[in-house]
Amino acid sequence: MRVYQIKFNSVEGVKKFINIVGKYGYEIELERDGHKVDAKSIMGVLSLGFERPLNLIASTENAISLQKEIQGYLL
Repeated sequence: MRVYQIKFNSVEGVKKFINIVGKYGYEIELERDGHKVDAKSIMGVLSLGFERPLNLIASTENAISLQKEIQGYLL
């Protein structure tokens, strides 16, 4: 499992993020204050809001490709 802290700046950024994580076959979740959602679900992601940082939890040991693709969202 890999955990990263990310932040969105706009709804457009959320849409691009969804397209990126949707390519990966393993489970990816976003979490804030104990609430977890599927990171591949635009409705789930938007329900967490994007005014504060989120924890991204990738259920894999090898997330190098994912990390490179989401570089612009990482804190």
